[in-house]
Formats: sequence, structure tokens, C-alpha cells
Amino acid sequence: MMEEVPRRDALRLAVGCGLVALDAQGCSAGRVVVGRQDRRSGHPSSVAVHSQTTRVIAEVSAIVAGAPLDVSAAAGAPAYLIRRGDSVRMLSATCTHAGCLVTWQKQRSQFVCPCHGGTYDGQGAVLSGPPPRPLDQLPVNIENGTVYLAAETPATP
Repeated sequence: MMEEVPRRDALRLAVGCGLVALDAQGCSAGRVVVGRQDRRSGHPSSVAVHSQTTRVIAEVSAIVAGAPLDVSAAAGAPAYLIRRGDSVRMLSATCTHAGCLVTWQKQRSQFVCPCHGGTYDGQGAVLSGPPPRPLDQLPVNIENGTVYLAAETPATP
């Protein structure tokens, strides 16, 4: 007999799987050597290796100031792009209280969590409810008018 999975656990599992998939894609990217080459062999020394992956998220021109753009499909995890002047940030769409998915409510100009009533402003700051901190910011790079997700792994010796 199958056991029912609570909604919160199902959402956490879905977000976790998305993050695992995002991390797995990072493993297939090339490595950038930080340091120097061994003079004898010409191979990179083991000073430090830094791996960085990028994924195209959207064109900057597609992001309207004051209207968060849902880029969950492109990011591989629930996320919104936010534009304020020349600045572009990507926010996680996962509530910092219990991991539920928040949605942008245009008529209220707020991100709203349907689980416990938490609300965030258009920049991800907590307005009300139980969330303990703002929405998490995800790393992005902007090059030639394109926004890229930048997933970094720590340097390893």
C-alpha cells in the first residue's frame, strides 16, 4: 500500500531534485585552472582548481523593472529575475520559512507564500508572516545583454 506524502515534503523533494540536477550539470562543465603549470610536464599544478558553470537564463531586455520574470524553467529551480535600474538579480522562489514555492502577485506587487501567508516585496525582503529572512539570491553573471546562472564550486587543492 502506498503512503501519502505531505505537500511540504513533496515540494522539498521537487526543489531538492532540481538543485541536484543543476549541480549535476555543473559537473559536466570544463575546469579552469587557477595557479600555474608544472614546468616539467606542462600539466596544471595542483595549486587550486576552480570549476564554474553557466546557463543562459534570459536576455536583460526581457526583464521589465518592477515586474519579476519567472525563469524557473531556464534556471532549473524555482526562481525570478528582478530588475532595478541597471541592476539585475535572481531570487529563489522558495520561501525561507518552510520551503514552499512563492509566486509573484502582480496586483499586490508582492511575492506570496500560499502555505503560511508570508509575503515579500519586489526585491525579496520580508513584509509579513513567518519567513525568518529575505528570499535567497542566486548567483548570476551578465555578459553582452544576457543573464547567466553562475553555479560555482569551491576551489580544491
